[in-house]
Amino acid sequence: MLVHLGDARRLKRWREKAVDAIAAAYLAFKIDDATALSELAELALTGDAAGRLLALWGKERRYTVRSLTAAQVKKAYTRGLLSRPAALEELAELHYTSADANLLLDE
Repeated sequence: MLVHLGDARRLKRWREKAVDAIAAAYLAFKIDDATALSELAELALTGDAAGRLLALWGKERRYTVRSLTAAQVKKAYTRGLLSRPAALEELAELHYTSADANLLLDE
């Protein structure tokens, strides 16, 4: 009985790692819905279970917003890719005070 329980635990960990790998690829836009569902089906995750995972990952995709760092904003401004007002707005979203944002752009 202990051998079977150990095997079940290993199988569960393997399956979780495989699902995590599929999730990471999906969240990084490396695979689409159909590919994710196909990969999940190979793990015997189909129907409602696969649909729920895909719905969760879809929400993560939609609500994970990437922002420029202050250094990236300054670099874009210095290269003329961002206007000063746009750069100041970006820095304000990063919680820079107006004085600090202006100081950063003038360095």
